[in-house]
Amino acid sequence: MNIDHTLCEYNIFLTGASGFIGTVLLQRLLRIENSEKCTIFCLLRSGRAATVTERLRNEILKAEIFEFSDADIDALICQRRVVALEGELTEECLGLDAKSIAQLKHSHERNGKKGTAVIHCAADIDFNRELNASMHMNAYGTYECMAVAKEIDAHCFIHISTLYVNAREHCDKRIDEAIYDCGLDCVAVFDEWMQLRRRRRHDDDGGGDGGGGFDRARIAQLQSATSRTDATQRALWPNNYTFTKHVTEHVVRHYCAVPHAIVRLGIVSPVCKGPHLGWFMGNGGFVFLVIGIATGNIKYLRGDGRGRPDFVPVDYTCDTICGVTAATLLRGSGSSGDSDGTIYQCGVIANDPVFDVRSSVQHAKPIFLGLNLPYVQRNAGIHFIENKFLFFAIEFLLYELPLWLLSLVSCVASTLCSWYWWVKLYYHVLDLPYDIDFLSTSSKKKNSELTLAGQIRSLQLILFDKPYAFVKRVRFMQRARDKLNWFNANYTYFVNQRWCFTHDNVKALYATLDETSQRKYNFDVNSIEFNKYACDAALVCFKKYIGYRDTKKQSQTRYEEELRKQLQVLRQEYTARKQRGEDEPEHQDECHHHDSLTQAEKIYIFNILRKIFFMFDVDIKLSICVVIGMITLAIVSFFVLGP
Repeated sequence: MNIDHTLCEYNIFLTGASGFIGTVLLQRLLRIENSEKCTIFCLLRSGRAATVTERLRNEILKAEIFEFSDADIDALICQRRVVALEGELTEECLGLDAKSIAQLKHSHERNGKKGTAVIHCAADIDFNRELNASMHMNAYGTYECMAVAKEIDAHCFIHISTLYVNAREHCDKRIDEAIYDCGLDCVAVFDEWMQLRRRRRHDDDGGGDGGGGFDRARIAQLQSATSRTDATQRALWPNNYTFTKHVTEHVVRHYCAVPHAIVRLGIVSPVCKGPHLGWFMGNGGFVFLVIGIATGNIKYLRGDGRGRPDFVPVDYTCDTICGVTAATLLRGSGSSGDSDGTIYQCGVIANDPVFDVRSSVQHAKPIFLGLNLPYVQRNAGIHFIENKFLFFAIEFLLYELPLWLLSLVSCVASTLCSWYWWVKLYYHVLDLPYDIDFLSTSSKKKNSELTLAGQIRSLQLILFDKPYAFVKRVRFMQRARDKLNWFNANYTYFVNQRWCFTHDNVKALYATLDETSQRKYNFDVNSIEFNKYACDAALVCFKKYIGYRDTKKQSQTRYEEELRKQLQVLRQEYTARKQRGEDEPEHQDECHHHDSLTQAEKIYIFNILRKIFFMFDVDIKLSICVVIGMITLAIVSFFVLGP
């Protein structure tokens, strides 16, 4: 089978194009040979101030991985190579209007193609989403996407799922490309949820937003149900995402009326090959964990280090999706005898028996140290702690508590010890005109009326407005801790499992490809050495980060130098005017100055004072009392110590 020869005969309807997987998949679809006349329709939500076409242009097609110029993007949109359709995953028929449905249904007649293939990537991946909301996005959104596929006479429907739909199985279990019993009739569960939703909308006279669903008691009952034939199955789901994706697979199998397939993806990680090695969107997953450990910024992880999380490169997954789409199209046209609903598990770890978290860290550490990279600590190392309470005690005592104290010092340093804060307060007290947006284009008109002295003061404030190195370091540590806490909360469970996900269907599919497709769409599981990939991708990401910081620092240095030159010119002009006796008044009717503090400035100062003394939200009355006390003390001190 040649993937390009098959896919170039169809238009594509893609959901989730703005996400990590969807963006890379769109890039792959645009590289299909002889597909110049094919149209790729992308379902997108309109932004607050942007149309779906503007989002397609600015948020998706301008991504680094496309390597498109503005002219290239204009050509793609004008030639209708890529078309953005406005819609919403949680609405009936995906929120598509009749015109958009007609485009999807009849577009192949205009460009001489055989029909349309639907690839459904969109999903809610928030692990902490309330179950009914997650059902609305994942199960109901997929149900409506299948309804659209049926309405437009789609030739196939590809549902993108996750390897972890069976996340309650024993940690050492072999997981096959099949749907496992969870102790529930998932189709009946979905139908029940739909009935509750319709009842809620009816009670609201049709004015509801899709709310309603299961109550807490029913949710607890559903999530605690286990298989009657597998005693090793764990009692609770790790999160609502895995539960709703499990239900969704049953819904696809039961309701899909066109040839379909399910592709289960692992924890999708950065690009693993080619010029964009290491490219990613989002949090970066396992690669950033490797960076944190190899550089010595992460020293403790919960678990025993023997976990085998299936982190799969995004380009590998998208090549697999292209192959599955082509195979399903051929199956639908009668060229293959495969049954509908084939499941493809797109994972790589089962083929690398030596990989685990500990070995990956041990592989990367000496490489990072040997390159003498900045920010890399020589004593980098990792300790795995299995006891949950001991781990959180260490995290609190060695990281959270010291960082909280440092943030308190940082807050004081960034205010009371900041020239910017005091100089700005001085200007306010003496009612001296200035404008911190002096150089912004939006303030150009009023700044042209600012006095020369006011311009000098404005430039001085802009130069003073930068944090100390200590403050920047604390802020960086806070962001890093937030990211690690997010990782611990969402991925600790998965990082400590040792499931073996079989991929026989993926291997069989790859074997059917001709030599050309195998070279271009290389999703051969035997071709990835995961430890090497994780280290190489981490190095690329880390070097990009270093380059980004260096570039940002250089840009800031050049910007400040330009400001100093401008300030020097203004000071020289001001001195010359003084010598000529051309004094200008500090306040002119047309000058921009502050007669009093604005409401926003009052709130800003009030919040600073609260943070200085408490660092967290306290009772509002107590805060007001503290501020009044400080003002009283300041007034008394002024009259006692004043002249």
